[in-house]
Amino acid sequence: MKKYLLSSGFLLLVILFSCSGMLMAKEKGIFKGIDRFGGDTDGKSMFMEGENLEYFQGETYIRFARAEIIELDDGSREVNFIGTVFLQYEDLEVTGEKFQYNTDRKNGVFTGNVVLEREEVLSAEGEIEKEGINLTCGSLFLDTDEKSFIATEKPFIKHPDFQGNGEKISYFDATERLTISGGFYIEKEKEEIKGEEITFDLKAKTFEAKRGTEALEVAFEIEEEKNDGEIEQGNSGGEGKKAEDKR
Repeated sequence: MKKYLLSSGFLLLVILFSCSGMLMAKEKGIFKGIDRFGGDTDGKSMFMEGENLEYFQGETYIRFARAEIIELDDGSREVNFIGTVFLQYEDLEVTGEKFQYNTDRKNGVFTGNVVLEREEVLSAEGEIEKEGINLTCGSLFLDTDEKSFIATEKPFIKHPDFQGNGEKISYFDATERLTISGGFYIEKEKEEIKGEEITFDLKAKTFEAKRGTEALEVAFEIEEEKNDGEIEQGNSGGEGKKAEDKR
């Protein structure tokens, strides 16, 4: 079992998060930098403030300005991190105005000008295993253990191979599958695609788009031959060539 050298006030908070038999086998949630701490004496509702507040749980690191902590009916604790919240977990970094986080389930919802960035992951040989991702949205459900997320409220994603938006963007790291649904618009190097849902297999570098009530719409650049025999690249008629998939 890991041991920590803590101040008395800090030690109290660690005990509150790990005193029950159910929680003893789980990773401890550790707070640092507390200037002001209070709440109910039974530990059901607490708050803390500080200029340099930090939270540690396993590989999860969170920086914030204020926290409100409540104990739920199932015995788990929910922490509302408030202020300019910054989370780091392995290759993921997320910022937002608020993060509602369950310490047992290790998941929660970011809200307010959310930005998620996944760093490019390299193998031991220096080859790219996972490309970087940049995502912005108004609301983001994040599971830190699974490194999966569901983004809503005008989500927009940038990937080295494409960028686009939709009503919802979801990603599951175990399968490296990213889905944009609820009506999507994607820009690739030479194509623009519109439809109801599109799924990318980021590991295999493939994608599949599905139509909704209307057919898919694809616009792509074509090479036009000039009169002098030179090749010019651009959109036909300034609008691009469109093809409809009637599936």
